[in-house]
Amino acid sequence: MPLGHRNIDNIADPGLGLTAVRTKAVSKRLMEIQAEDRYAVSPSTPLLSTHISENSYVCGNNHFGQLGILACVKVHEPQLMQGAGPWATVAYGGQHAAGLTSSGQLYMWGTNTKGQLGLNSKGRCVSAPTKIDLSDQTDVRAVACGEQHTIVTTGSDVMSCGSNEHGQLGYWISEEKEDLGFSHMLKPIPSLHNMSVVQVVCGSSHTLCVTAQSQVYAWGSNSSGQLGLGDKKDRAMPILVDALWALPVVQLAAGSSHSLALTKNGHIFAWGSNDSGQLGLLPDAEHAAPTYSSPMKERRVVTPLRRGHEHSQRNITLGSVSSSNAAASSRRTHQYLLMTMLEMGIPRPQAELALEETGYVGVEVATEWLFTLTSHVLNQHLAEREASMAARGTSLSFSAGHKSVAMSEYSTGVREEVRGALEPRRVPLTHVRNVAAGSFHTVAVTDFGVYGWGDNSCGALGLGDTEDRDLPCKVDTLDDYKVCSASCGSSHTLFLTQDGSVLGCGDGASGQLTQRADQMGISNAATLPFKLALPFGVQRTQSAQCKAPVVHEVVAGPATTAFITRSPDDLPDVQQVMLLNKLQNAVDSAYEQRGEAGPPALKDQQYGGRTDGPNLFKAVSSGVEAVFSYPAALNAAFGRDHGVGLDVMLLDKVQTSILDLYSCKEEQMPSSGTEAVADLHKFSICQTMYRAASTLLDDLSSHLRLLGGPERAQVLLAVCQHPLLSDHSFAKLLIPRLGGIFMNSPAPTRQLLVKWWSEYPADVLLNRVVLPLESYLSKELMATKKLTVSVMNAIKMLAKVEEANQIGRALPPDAFYNQLISEKMDVQDHYTAWRQTRDMPAMKRTAGDGPFSFCSYPFLLDPRAKSNLLHIEARFQMEQTVAHARMEQQLHGGSARHRSEADSALVLTKSAPSTSSSRGASAGGSSSSTSSSESKKKSKEKGLRGLLMALFRSSSSTRSRDDAAQVRDQVAVSVDSFSLPLPMNCNMPGSHSDMCILRVRRNHLVEDALSEISRQLKRDLFKPLRVHFIGEEGIDAGGVKKEFFQLLVTQLLSPDYGMLRHQPESNTYWFDANSLEGPDQYMLLGLILGLAVYNRVLLDFPLPLPLYKKLLGQPVGLRDLEDMQPTFGRSLRQLLQFDGPPGTLEDTFCVTFSFEVERFGQRHVVELLPHGDRISVTEDNRLEYVEAVVDFLLNKSIDSQFTAFSEGFRILCDGPATRLFNAQVRISI
Repeated sequence: MPLGHRNIDNIADPGLGLTAVRTKAVSKRLMEIQAEDRYAVSPSTPLLSTHISENSYVCGNNHFGQLGILACVKVHEPQLMQGAGPWATVAYGGQHAAGLTSSGQLYMWGTNTKGQLGLNSKGRCVSAPTKIDLSDQTDVRAVACGEQHTIVTTGSDVMSCGSNEHGQLGYWISEEKEDLGFSHMLKPIPSLHNMSVVQVVCGSSHTLCVTAQSQVYAWGSNSSGQLGLGDKKDRAMPILVDALWALPVVQLAAGSSHSLALTKNGHIFAWGSNDSGQLGLLPDAEHAAPTYSSPMKERRVVTPLRRGHEHSQRNITLGSVSSSNAAASSRRTHQYLLMTMLEMGIPRPQAELALEETGYVGVEVATEWLFTLTSHVLNQHLAEREASMAARGTSLSFSAGHKSVAMSEYSTGVREEVRGALEPRRVPLTHVRNVAAGSFHTVAVTDFGVYGWGDNSCGALGLGDTEDRDLPCKVDTLDDYKVCSASCGSSHTLFLTQDGSVLGCGDGASGQLTQRADQMGISNAATLPFKLALPFGVQRTQSAQCKAPVVHEVVAGPATTAFITRSPDDLPDVQQVMLLNKLQNAVDSAYEQRGEAGPPALKDQQYGGRTDGPNLFKAVSSGVEAVFSYPAALNAAFGRDHGVGLDVMLLDKVQTSILDLYSCKEEQMPSSGTEAVADLHKFSICQTMYRAASTLLDDLSSHLRLLGGPERAQVLLAVCQHPLLSDHSFAKLLIPRLGGIFMNSPAPTRQLLVKWWSEYPADVLLNRVVLPLESYLSKELMATKKLTVSVMNAIKMLAKVEEANQIGRALPPDAFYNQLISEKMDVQDHYTAWRQTRDMPAMKRTAGDGPFSFCSYPFLLDPRAKSNLLHIEARFQMEQTVAHARMEQQLHGGSARHRSEADSALVLTKSAPSTSSSRGASAGGSSSSTSSSESKKKSKEKGLRGLLMALFRSSSSTRSRDDAAQVRDQVAVSVDSFSLPLPMNCNMPGSHSDMCILRVRRNHLVEDALSEISRQLKRDLFKPLRVHFIGEEGIDAGGVKKEFFQLLVTQLLSPDYGMLRHQPESNTYWFDANSLEGPDQYMLLGLILGLAVYNRVLLDFPLPLPLYKKLLGQPVGLRDLEDMQPTFGRSLRQLLQFDGPPGTLEDTFCVTFSFEVERFGQRHVVELLPHGDRISVTEDNRLEYVEAVVDFLLNKSIDSQFTAFSEGFRILCDGPATRLFNAQVRISI
């Protein structure tokens, strides 16, 4: 029986009915509680389950009994801590400690001066672990200790006790109490009830926690800004750290007065005090004064010490070690990061500057640093960098002769010290897996090694000295150990390896490093990590059940250390089950209940126990709210583990599976009642997802200032592909708000979205982004019959998507065509409005001036509409030209002496000397009258026509005609040509005030076309074109004109002319760099194509995309070469992506900075750089080599040909409308 439906027979009287109603209400509440509990996430450190009953060893300072043993003040050898059973975890405060057993029982011990032990009393010290009775809170999950306060996490609450001097307990103590500064009982923090807190950490007098939705709350002391709230006011209640909004925080750490947050994608954010450099932050770009060094063999940052201490330059090698292999790997990373930023559309000087300033640690750090600069500061940095490089004669980019790219160096005299941060700031470190905070130092474990920074007066950083560090510095000594986590005390640090070994460094005076004072030396400190000698790891017994234990967790207190052990046979920690996993469990269970297999993306993975019973619908709804209502939870669920960006495929599959879960299927709906229930569930799920999306939009709207960060921009990306946008009933509510947020977001955010959209799979980009926006445009325009702000914002969003598609080329241009706009748009009105706005002086133009025109967004228009747009512009030009000609005819009778100098000049105006061929042509007439007329005409010829005619006849006479059939064809053509008059002698007039007339013979098509076009005035070419084939009857109504251009193009593409070379892989034609034809022929070719486009003649002329991009003035690159020559382009791409052992690229590819070309059957070597044939291509300069090859093939080798072609094409096709279309659109029209 479905949940909520009861048998009517059971309600026989009002009493029973009341009971039923109460039972139903209680049952409903139980369902809600069960669903909420299902999405409660365990703490970051799950409770340990082990067969060893005594598994905790302690050492260090025991002056107040904080070790939990009856021993002397200082314990130098680890001793067993007594307790009620196996310990799961231990936490140390200033002079007290707390621990949890594997069964979830809470114990505390040590000093109790402020009630921090929660014993309902104060003042006495407890030297042995004492159980804390929590009768109504049996589900204790984690514990944390501050200097004088304790925090306990349960399944539904966060409880605290101890000192509340700065509000670190998270609640106000009643004023009726005699002492207002402490609480000697554990009390829940009201504002955190049922908040699904997964981790709590304590500083000296402040507390932080993170929830399952990755939201961070802070309270307590804020004297150094350690709460991250932008000020220094203490807080007595948990306050959301808004500066961490949308960041997928997975771990927190707290020092004495500084705090840290680790995100899912491996980045650390730090805030609070920085007196010892414990934040590890780069200097503020607004004040930093960088000095640029020459290229070095190692990538390094010169880190000055605080307080003016003398020091030698310390190298910080980020993500690499001091070896040739690591240096090569580092340089490879440099190139990859630079290419990534260039693909984002960031100019190269800015990209290089940002990477250098941030130490090449990642694109996220570099872009965030760059986008926080004002334009004035950025220009100042660029100018200083360029001047410094120019003074040394050093290239600003990768050089073939350089082994690496240098980072900026900050000298001690100019660098401004970073004193602290009131809000979280990103630490220049990536791929971080674990972070730990001491009182004044910080340690991070990354995929590349262990890094430390901050106070090092006792050697706690393990760097072999006692000098503090302001930036992350690699602990090279630990490279041979597989460190998985670290723990920091006040002045010592412990490192736990994967095999259970523990290493330590720093202060060991109290025995916290398991060494006596005489073993530690005079300073009682170890500046390099060493392996601790642990008594339980010396040997194993013979019994299989009594194997020597291994260290499961190491805990460092102020001057104390605890080792939590387990048996080697015990299962290791189970991965924490995240919200997304639980949601996928609920969806899978719901599909199974319906007798269906879940979506492949979901059913291939197992995420723990299944959800069963009638609570499935509530479980799915709760999961949707938990995952999709919170920006940080969304990022944590679908963000990438490294770098930035979303797993858009997984996001789409999960959302689609949820919406399809309760879709009615005919074979599964036997009754109308069941169908109605399914419809109700479907409606409820859609409403839940709509509320989640609406909540996200509200969050985005209130955090626009934070959207410049890459992780935050991911939230906007997720909303832009929400599946409900495909349903117009929801789209009309969501898209107007989404469009407003998009347009008001920072420019870097929109730039990031363009980059991510360019990487989208075609089906997701089309179905989740393009089509919903197109549908919204059509339906809103049909409904309102006007252009609203929301419609225009949607169009501008679509323009950015289309810009991304130009980069990624996942979709064809027709995917963006809007049929309604293309069919209903008044082309002439929109063109006129667009020209009015465009021609308005810039100094008088404001954002709201000028009418809206679809001409500004030509990607919405199909080829027919675009052709109409060009036709309108051409028609305007033609009408103006014809009107001018008619007026001139009426006023001056067409006399040439009244024409302007520009009108009188021939289209092609280059001069050439007279040749014998021109004289021979006049003497070859069949009659004296013809000879005389041609002679007069030739006497007026000047400029390019004579030259081109001579070149044409010369090239024709030199062509080989060895084949007998070709000779006969030539004779037949010659005989036929004598029967047709020359164009100048035919009965068709050569000029007309209303049109441009071309008279040609079919068998002399190229020669006659050249002659006829050469004699035209430039103004006449703008008139409507009419073509007349000599000797043929008929009027050109368009068909003759099209045939003329097609025949002419076919002959010009012939190999006999050698102007263009066929690219068989792409079936396109490209300029022949070895052609003997001069620029004049290429100018004629461009003029012919321009004339065809101007007169709306579509030609089958397969020119490649790079040509159209060059005509638009756009840069061309490797992607364009890959389109035109796929095989060769892929080989260059493989060179860039080669990931073999360092130093092997040169031997693998064996290429130099030279390029072989074929000229008339012979191979010639072209040097891409001076002496390029002697410069080998290596990992350091391969990017420069590829850029040089692409530039040579697409630019330098055909520069004269393209320049002439472009000049001819632009004579007729350089109007404003042609600038509206991108290269792909130009191909279609």
